[in-house]
Amino acid sequence: MDTGSAKRRVRFTRQRYKLSFTIILDISQYDTFKAWYESTLAFGVKDFLFVHPITKLQKAYYFEKPPQFSAIGPIHFQLTMELEES
Repeated sequence: MDTGSAKRRVRFTRQRYKLSFTIILDISQYDTFKAWYESTLAFGVKDFLFVHPITKLQKAYYFEKPPQFSAIGPIHFQLTMELEES
């Protein structure tokens, strides 16, 4: 036990898949997203259906962290999201 590689074990019985991506929004899309996130998802508490960008399968996800916004011009915003499969 004193030498060799560290011992590892399975910590979860089900694999949780995470998505992290960034999209560009204009002002109206920003307002729509913000209203959806705050009212429909109760500030990210509720799950929602989302089509995975690679597999094209629709699954339930939730926000692992609150979405991050940053301005990239006078009328455009960069939205960064980190989602986890429910």
